[in-house]
Amino acid sequence: MAIETIFDKDYKTLLQLSYRLLEETERIGNPDGWLWGQSAHNLSIKLVGNL
Repeated sequence: MAIETIFDKDYKTLLQLSYRLLEETERIGNPDGWLWGQSAHNLSIKLVGNL
């Protein structure tokens, strides 16, 4: 398996996890958690975009 494939898989997983965190904190109505989740998701997108 190529190294690029491993990175692609890991970063897709990172994006999925950060998006799930965002959805969960929004669902339970935790504003602090939602802001943290949004920050994590935005950071994940920036990280993937800079590869």
